[in-house]
Amino acid sequence: MMALSLALTACLVGAIAWFVHGHIGEFRELWAKPIPKSILALMPVAWLLMIVSNSELLRWPMTAFGLRLSFLEGLALTAATTAVNYLIPLKSGSGLRGLYIAAGRGLAVTDYVAQLVSVTTMTLSTASLFAFGGLAAIWAQGRSPSPVLMAYFGGTFLLGLASVLFLGRLPFRLPKRLRALAQGWDGLRSATGLMARLAFLQIVYFLSWALCNWLSLAAFGVRLSLAEVFFFCGGQIHTTIVNLTPAGLGVVEAFSVYASDVMEFTPAQALSAQALNRLTAVSMLAFLGLWGWLYLSALMRRRKTAPQGPRP
Repeated sequence: MMALSLALTACLVGAIAWFVHGHIGEFRELWAKPIPKSILALMPVAWLLMIVSNSELLRWPMTAFGLRLSFLEGLALTAATTAVNYLIPLKSGSGLRGLYIAAGRGLAVTDYVAQLVSVTTMTLSTASLFAFGGLAAIWAQGRSPSPVLMAYFGGTFLLGLASVLFLGRLPFRLPKRLRALAQGWDGLRSATGLMARLAFLQIVYFLSWALCNWLSLAAFGVRLSLAEVFFFCGGQIHTTIVNLTPAGLGVVEAFSVYASDVMEFTPAQALSAQALNRLTAVSMLAFLGLWGWLYLSALMRRRKTAPQGPRP
C-alpha cells in the first residue's frame, strides 16, 4: 500500500508539474499580483481555528470512555499527528494518535477506533450536508449541477446520519469486533450532551475549512458565493478522508480543478489557491508540529518518572 501510495503521489505531482509548465505564463501573471495583506493575516487564523476544532473533536469523545485530555495535550497531539499526515500517507497520523492514546493513556484500542470512526463519519456527513445544500442552492439559481454529485452527497449524508443514530442498536448480532465497535459508538451517543457538542464542533471545523478556501481563492481573484464554497469544501473533505497521498496531495488538487470547471474559474486559479493553502499549513505545522511533539514527549517522560500510588 505504501509503494502504491508513493507511486500515485509521484504520478499526481508529475501531472501538476506538467500542467504548470504548460501554463507557466498564466501562473506567473497570477503570482505577480500582490496578495492582500488582510488575506495573508487571516489565513493562519482560519487554519489555527481548524486545528483547534479538530483537537476538540479528538478530546471530547474520549470523555465517554473515562479519558480526559487537557486542552494543550489534545492540541499538541492533533498538531503533531497532522504534521505526520503531511509527510506520510494512509492516515499515518491517526495510527500514531491511536498508539499514543492506547499505549500512553491506557485507552482500549476498540474504544479509540469507535471514536475515530464516529468522528470521521460525522465529518463526512457534515461535509455532505453542506455540499448538498450548496448544490441545491446552485440549482435553485437556475444552474444545472451534476445530479450524480447531488445523489452522492445526499446519500452519504443519510447513510452517515443513520450510522450515528442506529449503529449499536441493530436488531441482529454483529461479529465480535464489530460488536465492540458498535458498543463504543453507543457509549458516545449515550453520553449526555456529547453528540450535540460534537455536531457543533463539526460545523466549526467545516466553516473554518471553508474560510481557508474562500480566502485562498479570493487571493487570486476568485469570489465564490456561499453555496459554491460549501460545495467546493464539502468535496475537498471527502477527498482527504482516505489520504492515499500525504495530506491528499494531488487528489485535493484534482477535485479543485474539476470544481473550477463547474464554477467557471480557471484551473490555474484553483491550483494557485491550493498552493497557498498548503504553504500556510506547512508554515504553521513547522512550528506547531514540532511544539506538539516536544510537549507530548515531555508529558510521557513526566508520567514515567512520577511516583506510582498503591495498586488497587
